[in-house]
Amino acid sequence: TAAGRVYGDAKLVPLYGGSGGGAGNDRNRGGAGGDGGGAIQISAGGTLTVDADGVIDASGEGGYGASRGGGGGGGAGGGVLLEAAAISIAGSVGAPGGGGGGGVSHGSDRGGLGTRWAPPDQLRGLRGEGRGGFGGRGGHGSTEAGGNGEDGQTKNDPNGGGGGGGGGAGRIRLNVRSGG
Repeated sequence: TAAGRVYGDAKLVPLYGGSGGGAGNDRNRGGAGGDGGGAIQISAGGTLTVDADGVIDASGEGGYGASRGGGGGGGAGGGVLLEAAAISIAGSVGAPGGGGGGGVSHGSDRGGLGTRWAPPDQLRGLRGEGRGGFGGRGGHGSTEAGGNGEDGQTKNDPNGGGGGGGGGAGRIRLNVRSGG
């Protein structure tokens, strides 16, 4: 199916979390969609600091691999709103989408699980691998409106399940006082 529409605005007013990914097809045996990322607002009168080992994570969960058919879609990233007189970030702040789950051919192993963000090395959710020869790989998270999953159905095997789409990126906004 088509990807969900983008909602909310760049000012993060109101502050929204991300949407969950859609379930894969095939009678309750497709992969479940990943949960959407949460929403967080932190406001401080002085300096707001995220230390080098600190993480603020509003990422979407990866989609689940299918036991038959299509993989689940990755959840969309949520929202992070930081407000202070001054903001210092040495650690990681992110709201990327989760990777899509992998599809699988009929009678094969389960499709691979899509992943979520793993700071500081991984900047988005990674796709789950397809299984069984004709299962499609899931889409990476946070590519434009969410990465498309690969088609799993071929003329050689009509039971090949497609991979789930990756979740779209969330939003991060920093509001700093003038001169901060």
